[in-house]
Amino acid sequence: MSLFGRHVKGLEVLEKIAREPGDHWWKDLLALWRPSGQACALEPGDFGLRLAIRNGYLNFYRMGQSVARVEVSRKGASARTHIKYVAPNLAGASQEYATLQGDWLVRPKGAGAIRYEGLSSLKSWIAAVDGSAVAPGYSGPEKRFVDKLVGENGGVIDLEMALPAWTDKRSAPRMDLVALEMSDQRPKIVFWEAKLLHDSRIRCRGPALTDKKPEVLEQLSRYRNFLEDRTRLLAVEEAYQGAAEILVRLRLIADALGPTRPLSRVIHDAATNGVTIDRQARLVVRMEDSNHVDTWPHDRLKLSTAGIPLLEVEPEGSHQLQMPK
Repeated sequence: MSLFGRHVKGLEVLEKIAREPGDHWWKDLLALWRPSGQACALEPGDFGLRLAIRNGYLNFYRMGQSVARVEVSRKGASARTHIKYVAPNLAGASQEYATLQGDWLVRPKGAGAIRYEGLSSLKSWIAAVDGSAVAPGYSGPEKRFVDKLVGENGGVIDLEMALPAWTDKRSAPRMDLVALEMSDQRPKIVFWEAKLLHDSRIRCRGPALTDKKPEVLEQLSRYRNFLEDRTRLLAVEEAYQGAAEILVRLRLIADALGPTRPLSRVIHDAATNGVTIDRQARLVVRMEDSNHVDTWPHDRLKLSTAGIPLLEVEPEGSHQLQMPK
């Protein structure tokens, strides 16, 4: 069984690159990193990225889409990105990824290389994710909703999180957000799944079935079941204290390069004092689809009867992840 982990191999290599003179794609990524609690795209031309620590590597996201997977191997630091962001005309229907090392993006199987032109290249990849009136982007409304939640909640420590497979389970579904909140003077990890009101997975015909129907109940139950095992629970706690430590360390590097974008106090607290875990995952729903407004009270009742902590947010209202008292 693979235990849950959050660490970065070769972090000292990335620190060394950041201290060296001259331009580098790693410095470009750090310059665009927006910690949780800060907006990614307040206005056109804002190319902010989210950073998530994985099991041995880093992922930089734009509106839920992975723009750069950064890792360190014996060959040095590299970043992998999908060819559809770099050269849309070459993407087609393929699942091709190019690897950035130094100033070149190398395509697989000898297909050639594309020069990395600095920050302008990175911004063009981000623009491809966002799309335009001429070329549709790759990020949907739910991912943009999740990013707004990250932008208004400084305690978000992870996104697009998946637990490893265990027992007879091949895999667990992804959880949209992992957030820290203070509980008894200590940071507590809370898992959040985000859904739009029109999502069929938050409703069902007939009565709700425990951990089965609506579909979101089964999804959330898998996380609860995973955390019922104390060994796995402790692994998740240790992993997220480690993640907080790495975020603090990376933010020091990024702030030294500029601009300064501080992490929230609760992430610093988690790095110093560790975390506890709330085993019950929560659901946040964006109230925006008029076609389902009339039936929503019945759907909400089914979810609340099943014991799911549920938060509703309005499109133009506060997106604070705070359960009503």
